[in-house]
Amino acid sequence: MAAESPDSNSPPTRDQRKVCHRARDAYLKCLDEAGIDNPEDAKGTCFELREKLYEDCPKTWADYFLQLRILTKQREKSALLSTPISSSTKK
Repeated sequence: MAAESPDSNSPPTRDQRKVCHRARDAYLKCLDEAGIDNPEDAKGTCFELREKLYEDCPKTWADYFLQLRILTKQREKSALLSTPISSSTKK
């Protein structure tokens, strides 16, 4: 993304953000399809899409997206574990 932006301190334009978000969505979809919750566990899976994410987004954004993925998946698992099982035999 730095190649598209003349000043690396300037915020991304709307078009650059769209490109970044598309790269993020494609990478996260690949992880979902592979059943991978933590991007660090991906090893070689979705490698090209991860590279594209870091290419199309500011590094801090890409890092944040991956950290958010981990946190979101942990919360989902925690919510599933803490959900009480309803009894269908109650009258």
